[in-house]
Order: sequence, then structure tokens, then C-alpha cells
Amino acid sequence: MNELQFMSLKEVIELVTLKKTAIYDKIKKGEFPPQIRMGGNTIVFIKSELEFYLASKILEKDEKETVQKILEKREETFKPILEMYM
Repeated sequence: MNELQFMSLKEVIELVTLKKTAIYDKIKKGEFPPQIRMGGNTIVFIKSELEFYLASKILEKDEKETVQKILEKREETFKPILEMYM
């Protein structure tokens, strides 16, 4: 697995040029990669997921299908790590 890099909401807003409310609306609709809650009020996004999302946008792919692929990849990548410790 490559080194995991996180982005803050502020960085994501700058990257995708959407407002905070638009990002959260898209997350609720399944049209944007969901955030990860780190505790308290801290949330982050996975940089590689956002890069994939933007590449898909450039190629005019369906947002919901793109997010579904991202979530499947998350499960595939991180579930084995969890299982090692269970």
C-alpha cells in the first residue's frame, strides 16, 4: 500500500473549487468521496481518492459510480488490515 496522504476540508475546497455546503450535499447524495472522522471536529479526505474522483470528472464519468468504486477500494484496502488485529 502506498503512503496514505490526507487532506483537510480547507485543502479539498481549494482543490475542487466547491463550497463546503456543496461538498457535504454531494457526500449525502453519494456523489463525492466521503470524509473520514479522526475524532472531535477533525475530518480528513484521502488524497488519492480525490485524485481519482477528479480524473473521473474530467472523463465525464458518473459521480455515483465513481464514489461506489472508491468505497469498494477502501473496503478492499483496509478490511484486511483490520482483520489482522481482530
